[in-house]
Amino acid sequence: MKLGLTVLFTRATSRRRKPWKYSAGLNAPLWGVFGNNDIGERDSLTSAVNQFGFEFIEPPLTLLWLEKKMVVVHDPLELSMVDPGDYDIILHGHTHRETIEYDGDQLTFNPGECAGHMAGCNAIGVLDLQGLRVEILKF
Repeated sequence: MKLGLTVLFTRATSRRRKPWKYSAGLNAPLWGVFGNNDIGERDSLTSAVNQFGFEFIEPPLTLLWLEKKMVVVHDPLELSMVDPGDYDIILHGHTHRETIEYDGDQLTFNPGECAGHMAGCNAIGVLDLQGLRVEILKF
């Protein structure tokens, strides 16, 4: 059996892209954090999250999955709310810049642009939790 989890990094409320219906088909739980562009559309976003059985919260989101401690924030500045050294994996968005940084056994990962604002630069990231390897899928 393959175990997986999904953490959604997208401007979830984008009218051009509706990630919900695609993510709903995954056979894995989906968690996310609200971002700075979600403020004006929080009601519709919360409705979509609830409709598909996803879980979104205000950052930081902390997870323990396959014995890996993870923290998820939208803006890297939100890491000031936690001790980043306590986590094996730090996931963030906001910058629209791909980030794959290893510091010893710790990984900091941002898959980059996925909101549709930078044509030709859209990407999602796949993270292997056992080996802490990442793959960037461009679209």
